[in-house]
Amino acid sequence: MDLLIKKNQIERKAGKRRFLLEKLKLGDGRVILNGWWEICGDMLVNSVGGRHFYTPFPDDKIVEADSFDDLDHSYLVKDDSDYGWISPDGRFYGCDCWQHSELASLIFKTTEEELERKGWIKVYMDFDKRRSWYCLEFPTEYQIATLEKHGLDIDTNAQFVG
Repeated sequence: MDLLIKKNQIERKAGKRRFLLEKLKLGDGRVILNGWWEICGDMLVNSVGGRHFYTPFPDDKIVEADSFDDLDHSYLVKDDSDYGWISPDGRFYGCDCWQHSELASLIFKTTEEELERKGWIKVYMDFDKRRSWYCLEFPTEYQIATLEKHGLDIDTNAQFVG
């Protein structure tokens, strides 16, 4: 469905919706994927209502779908990232330092809070720009091994609540 923006209201028309997997160029020259955005005339709108103006580029990846849920969100999982989630069985799911919530919602179909309640560890950037980790329960032996593999000490830079 195409969208029209009228006085901050979004009005849907019949048909498939058009989505763009947006690329952003950072100040250091790196290009990152900024997620899926719905194309609404000259605006892009994300799944939570954020929006900004859209200038088309020749290599834009535009697809048609019924909803954000129908899109491929595998770009969120970045195995080489320093940040992400560690499951109770020790598997690391890397993501950019600001994408924990999207990973939980779009890949695991749950919330950050629910992952934490189920014993997952969140590896994140703290206010001092250091890698830290957080969990509600004492980490499993598999999680401890993954923390150590990723250079995180069980005794430092941790927020253990349990």
